[in-house]
Amino acid sequence: MSEWGQLFTPKQVLLLTTFARIISGYARSNLESPIDSAITTCLGLALDKMADFHTSLARWIYQGEKIGNTFGRQALGIIWDYAEANPFGCGSFASRSTRVIPIT
Repeated sequence: MSEWGQLFTPKQVLLLTTFARIISGYARSNLESPIDSAITTCLGLALDKMADFHTSLARWIYQGEKIGNTFGRQALGIIWDYAEANPFGCGSFASRSTRVIPIT
């Protein structure tokens, strides 16, 4: 992998860019009050967490049946298969205990 975009499958790129556009649109139209700024910041942090767990290098942790994050250390580990979560599932990016089926 020589470019940042190669960490993501086309489906994951579509997901992350769609959410980034939605958050950016919200930020441009709703920055009148401090609460809007706080909401935009929280949405940006959620997007950051989604980018960590929705990559082609996300590993499956069989103890606890959950997805491990990609950027847990300074190096990117090579894996031969990856786990992919439903971004609209119950607690998919807010909770690391989401039950998913690993893709092989």
